[in-house]
Formats: sequence, structure tokens, C-alpha cells
Amino acid sequence: MSGSHRIFSIENSSQAYPVREVATELGKELGFDETKIGAASIVINELAHNLVNHANGGSILIAPLKSAQAQCLDQDIGIEIIAMDRAQGMADIENSMKDGVSTSERKSMGSGLGAVKRLSDKVDSFSFPGQGTAIVSQFFSPGAKRSLNCDIGAVSVPLPSETVCGDGWAVLERGNKLYILVVDGLGHGVDAGAATDIALSVFKKSKSLSAVDLVDDMHLALRKSRGAALSVAIIDTAEGQLTFCGIGNVTGFIDQVNAKKNRLMPAPGTAGYEKRKLKETSFPWLKDSVLIIHTDGLSSKLDLLANLRHKSPSTIAAILLRDYWRGRDDGTVLVIKAEKQN
Repeated sequence: MSGSHRIFSIENSSQAYPVREVATELGKELGFDETKIGAASIVINELAHNLVNHANGGSILIAPLKSAQAQCLDQDIGIEIIAMDRAQGMADIENSMKDGVSTSERKSMGSGLGAVKRLSDKVDSFSFPGQGTAIVSQFFSPGAKRSLNCDIGAVSVPLPSETVCGDGWAVLERGNKLYILVVDGLGHGVDAGAATDIALSVFKKSKSLSAVDLVDDMHLALRKSRGAALSVAIIDTAEGQLTFCGIGNVTGFIDQVNAKKNRLMPAPGTAGYEKRKLKETSFPWLKDSVLIIHTDGLSSKLDLLANLRHKSPSTIAAILLRDYWRGRDDGTVLVIKAEKQN
């Protein structure tokens, strides 16, 4: 399960056009019929309309959704569309997403945010007065397998001046275990992306079962590249345990309601060039656990607010990227929740 988002600035409604083009192209590749492609286009129009008329602009992100099934590692299973802004926010976004409800005198052709909820296969949103809004819309291809032991979401974007994202992530489901990788190719651009591709390929093909061995496998392979920072986590849902190992500055934490945060601390160094003796650390994985792993394109002060933790992983990832991305490097944040939501 991996993929990077294309990000589009929306300051006027006409800027929705290239987003619709990307959605149409992805939809055709996924075998969407014209009705579903049209639904995705309407959703993009409505999200852009909302950003322009209620938030004085914002961003729309779009990416293919990937399968996390081990037997179909790179199969696209849908499209994810995210709109986010830093405007005044809404006190009751759930009410605003009912059909026919509008906070503006100017109506849209799709009946407002209600159309987003009605036309999407899955939708989630977060808005708080003074903190802005994020809306996540997902469309799934026919027969898509989304059965996972946990809920997973991630947002990964390139440095604004680049077209290639040097970050990457992957999640593989093997029995009762989830194998998780977040990698940051050194620097940014094409060469960083090439290093990340090497790490992703080794991670997906490796037969190693421990986090230490997986990290070591990627370290050896990355000697042919400019190197990377990377972290691996393995969640054993049957045993209720998470094991972690990493090299560099891809960091994160496990958040639990009534427990102290467990920080994930990789070893110093650069995978492919320099590493100290690797070691694994293990933590309890409880029903209310939320795992967050991010690259150093996001501020190390990143935190999960209490009023955000009940939202979907994709929504959490979008808000964290919006609020903590430095904008001077590629940025990736991955979120996994132990308690699965429908």
C-alpha cells in the first residue's frame, strides 16, 4: 500500500480542471465507468467551490489508493481526493454535509458538500472553528479488497518545486501481522525518489520477518544509491505488540488514550552508508492505539490532538501534513489505527 499525492492549489474554481483530469485518467486505469468518473469530477468541483467561496482558497490532493494485501502488492484499488484549508472552519461540518445545506448564498450545481457525501464511496471530514477544514473522499474500484486488521491512511507530497516525491511508504498484510515502512530518500527529486524505490522494492520482496533484518536488507541494497532514512514497524494484532527499528530521522510515536506516548527512536545514520548496531524496541499495541510515523519534512513538534484522534487515518494524516509540513522538503505522514472503522 503506497503512493504519493499530487497537490493542487485552489484559489479559483477553474483550478479544479487539472484535478478532474487526473481523476479521469486514474478512473479509466481502474476501470471506473462513466458514471463513477463523473461522480468523482462532481466531488472535485464541489470541494473546489467550497474552498473558493468559504475558505478563500486551499489545496486539493489526489492519489491512487493501493492494496495492502501481500498477494497484490501494487494493485490500485481506488482514488483518494482530499481538500484542506486553514480558514475559519465550521462548528458543525456534519450538518453542512447534508444535501441541500449551504452556508453561502451562492449555490453550486452539485448541491454543496452534501453531494460529496452522497457520491463518494467513503467520506470523512474534520473542521474546528479557527483551525480550518479537511474533507477526504474515496472512490473504490469494483471488487476492491479492503479487508485489513487495522485502519490505514497516509499523505505523501513532494517538495513544491519537484514533480517526483523522494519519500515513500508501504504496508503489507501477512496473516495477523502488518509490515510497515516509511522511507525518505536523501535530499529530494529524482535521485531521492530512486533511493526510495530501491527501499520499497526490497521491503516488498524480502523474506525477512524481523524489523532489524528488514532494515539491514534495505541498508545493503541502498549502497547503490544516495541513501535514505527509513523506519520499519511490525504490528502483531494477535499478540497485541508493535516492534520497531529504523535508521535516520523518520520518526513517530504510538498514541494511546490513558497512557504515555511511546516514542519511536531510530538509530543515527543513513541507510546505505552508515549505521550503528541495529536494535528492535517493542511496545504494546492496544485497541485504542494510533501509530504515527513521519519524515523530517514535517516538524518534530507534531502531535495528535484529542479532538482529532477519532477521525479516519486519512483525515488525521491530512490535518497533520497541513499543520506541520515545513514546505522545504518532501513530506510524508502515515497513520494506523488499531480499531477498525467502517
